[in-house]
Amino acid sequence: MTFVHLLVMIDIFKTTPRAYETVDVERFRLLMADENNVLLDVRTRNELSEGIIEEPIHLDYFSSRFKSALALLDKDKTYLVYCRNGGRARKSCKLMCEMGFTHVIMLKGGMKAWNKHAN
Repeated sequence: MTFVHLLVMIDIFKTTPRAYETVDVERFRLLMADENNVLLDVRTRNELSEGIIEEPIHLDYFSSRFKSALALLDKDKTYLVYCRNGGRARKSCKLMCEMGFTHVIMLKGGMKAWNKHAN
């Protein structure tokens, strides 16, 4: 193996996105207890009337500025991401990993699961 091949291999590994974790409501609640973790709500403004979880950062997944707003966040923090059902949170987590975020966790089932668990 030549030095050039080794550099190419290192570059491939360096750009490989990290995976995100999916957790249930109980685990999500436990992770929220760590004040260093950041809640990220990716629902639309209209959906906020269905309730919020504590005081999240709100970034509308459908906004044209969504990706640029994500880029402004600290990539080394742990983000607890949720939406209404889980679809946008999953896409957001994948995007965040591709952007170099180091620890991203998604609430399985989103706000619907959270509200169901609360009742």
